[in-house]
Amino acid sequence: MRIKITHKAKEFLHRSEKTELYIEHFDDSQCCIPLTTSPAVRKGRPSKPKKFNVYTVDGITVYYDRNLACKPN
Repeated sequence: MRIKITHKAKEFLHRSEKTELYIEHFDDSQCCIPLTTSPAVRKGRPSKPKKFNVYTVDGITVYYDRNLACKPN
């Protein structure tokens, strides 16, 4: 899988003094209709890192939720 971090995102992480981010499945189960939403991207380390695949991209640690589909490249 290829993960690309934009220059703007790198600057944001640098200003926040963070070198980690995570991409997680966002589930809105409060509704009677199942929703398909984009994954949430957050700075820092997830509360349960064992539920994520870990990648390093341009010196940034990326935690990728195992419940999200992975596309080759």
